[in-house]
Amino acid sequence: MSMNVATLANWVARAQAQPGKLNATAVSGFTEFVFDYFVKTTGLEVQKIPYRDTVQAATDLGENRVQIYMSSYAILRPQTEAGRIKLLAVNGRERIPMLPSVPTVFEAGYPALEYEGLVGLFGLTTMSKDLIAKIGADVVAATKDSAVVNGLNATAQVVNPGGPLEFAASIDAQRAQIAKIAETLGTKPKM
Repeated sequence: MSMNVATLANWVARAQAQPGKLNATAVSGFTEFVFDYFVKTTGLEVQKIPYRDTVQAATDLGENRVQIYMSSYAILRPQTEAGRIKLLAVNGRERIPMLPSVPTVFEAGYPALEYEGLVGLFGLTTMSKDLIAKIGADVVAATKDSAVVNGLNATAQVVNPGGPLEFAASIDAQRAQIAKIAETLGTKPKM
């Protein structure tokens, strides 16, 4: 909160005015990859601080040792509720029902930060189509249970149930996004 920025655009302007002076971090993995893409495509210079402990990173954000952190709301929630940090944007395409005043990265003007966290079930390629359909139907049915929906919403997760075809399409879209980011960052796959 000591940075006193109200929007993501305010933060970007501050980072542009102070190249190399602000510390940044992101949860390791695809989240960090997306954040690095944002930094590169926005032309920012920030000091990247690696963390093994995601909760410590949130604490350091609240103490202004890190000035921006890309993470899940579940990790940031205690610092947010304590008034130590401000949520600048959500990374999905739609606003989060429990955080209606927080804009999406698209609304904030930074679509490079878009990241849809995919959660789904995987099985053996030898599973029967009937079993896959049954499991998919069971998952969709479970997401109609208000206790399940409320539990997920409490951590700002968006319930967007679908079957195996929708999940496969989402994975394909994310693979294309990863390929674009990798090309921009000059990262080569290790396969």
